[in-house]
Amino acid sequence: MAFAALSVRAAGQSTAADRTARAASLVESCGSRLHREDLKGAENAARQAAALDPTSSEAALCLGVALTMLGEHAEAVAPLERVLAARPDNPDALFALAKAYASLDDPRAERMLERLVAARPDDVDARLAFVEYLWDQGQHQRANAEVERILAGAGARPDVRVTYAIELLRQWEFERAARQLEQAQAEGVRTYQVAYLLGNAWWEAGEIDRAVASFSSAIAMDSSAAPAQHALGRLLFWLGRQADAVPHLEKAAAAAPESAATQLDLGRAYESANRLPDAERAYRRALSIEPSLSPIHYALGRLLKRVGKDSEAAAALAKHQQLYQAEQQQRFSESSHRAELDSARQDLRRGDAAAALAKFERLGNTPDALIGKAKALSRLNRHAEAVQVLERVRLLAPKDQRVDHLLARERAAHDPGAPKR
Repeated sequence: MAFAALSVRAAGQSTAADRTARAASLVESCGSRLHREDLKGAENAARQAAALDPTSSEAALCLGVALTMLGEHAEAVAPLERVLAARPDNPDALFALAKAYASLDDPRAERMLERLVAARPDDVDARLAFVEYLWDQGQHQRANAEVERILAGAGARPDVRVTYAIELLRQWEFERAARQLEQAQAEGVRTYQVAYLLGNAWWEAGEIDRAVASFSSAIAMDSSAAPAQHALGRLLFWLGRQADAVPHLEKAAAAAPESAATQLDLGRAYESANRLPDAERAYRRALSIEPSLSPIHYALGRLLKRVGKDSEAAAALAKHQQLYQAEQQQRFSESSHRAELDSARQDLRRGDAAAALAKFERLGNTPDALIGKAKALSRLNRHAEAVQVLERVRLLAPKDQRVDHLLARERAAHDPGAPKR
């Protein structure tokens, strides 16, 4: 009898060892699949490994990383938090969880990224992830200072400089962006994209000759690329050099035949060159692509009036007026909403939850405004109300991953003993 019990116990130990070995093999497969960017395969391998060995932090890590890379941020949180509970300084888990938190508008993302940078101060990717998070949060001055420290360090990467330049363009810091792009070129990044961005930066900075040279350089690298041809054509037309502008705009229109903006600019260049039938054809082509854009109706209406087609001109100009008024109203409404939303978020970041709540409430029932309202309510310890607001968001935007994640946190805060889901 004792011998039989010993045999059963040995068999059980052997089976457990086999499961552990199989789980380790699946974790290795998950890592290999991540390296090959087979993300679904990596997820499946990690899930199988976790089922075989629920205590494996490596399986949880690989699953969390795979889910994050697949964009399943809400589901990635739990396995990654388990990893960090056991291994608080694991850099891969910190990186993936910070990304998941950031995508879910979870304020813990900033602290997680700060921990990651402290753990890996020489890891440029980690520091850049922190910078990009700060940019997304509107903390431009702090982010810019950090990225400039990265660039001042030994072995600065040109791709980081290009990323910084693109962000400076978004911040309307055009001359600073141009200087960064020129430095990237000096460091060996001589690509069409950098030359094209440099042309735009110099044009916005008012350095017209430099803009022409940069767009020309981009075209020399890729003559079939519509954006640079279009940009140079527009710039030459703006300089009054219609004869020089037309060939570039024609090439841009041929390369991007479904671009209404290119057809409109080509029509304007033709009209300035007194090629009126060509201009009308270009305007009508633009209208067939984007019939709801008011500037096209205006350009066509003016041209038709010029050539004596008064009744058609009147109809086109009336349509322009109708569309223009609607566009202006929509633009004003969107701009006001965006400014109020940004202001409310700034109040929340500064810790003035009451002021933020008042602003979010004025913004109505858009998902972003309601999520902001729920966060403000949470800061004020009004968790039951926050849950009600988030339930409403879930009806409006059932695929928004932020909602379930925030709901779980608010329910836990409202009733710590309640299940999170």
